[in-house]
Amino acid sequence: MDIITENIESIITWLVIIVTLIAMYTDLRWRRISNSLTFPAAIIGLLIHSIDSGWDGFSFSLIGLTIGLVIFIVPFVFGKMGGGDVKLMGALGALVGGYGIVNLALLTAIAGGVLAITIALYNNKLKDTIYKTWNLVRNIISTTEKKTSDNIFSKSIKMPYGIAIGGGTFCFLIIGRII
Repeated sequence: MDIITENIESIITWLVIIVTLIAMYTDLRWRRISNSLTFPAAIIGLLIHSIDSGWDGFSFSLIGLTIGLVIFIVPFVFGKMGGGDVKLMGALGALVGGYGIVNLALLTAIAGGVLAITIALYNNKLKDTIYKTWNLVRNIISTTEKKTSDNIFSKSIKMPYGIAIGGGTFCFLIIGRII
């Protein structure tokens, strides 16, 4: 590996860390991940990879951006995730590329599960959360008439998913790829 590639990887790693820490803080503090964080991060990711590797770098970054957005668009459409979370995943995808964002998303899902259990335990709602999750899964796989799932989570505890994204991101930076 040459010195320029090592420097680019270090710059990308530090950008991912800084963007993630800011997103975690703002999501925890104000329940918001700002476009003024995610848009510049995505553009910087596209630019850095383009400067480093030309069109190959640009496509590497664009594929990561697209996959990052697509992975979380479904929960967003159903109102289970905020737009800032989706845009954060897109920005991180622009920085780490397509394969990286898939791994990061899987680790984020695991971190999200751990966070959900932790919040449920803290709020003394673990039994209720397990029951609601079971009903949702049963409703999804049932071959009989579907019941609306809106009432299943009507009194759900909200969690700042930026924290889960941060947990998944730092796990990705520490352990790397899992698939």
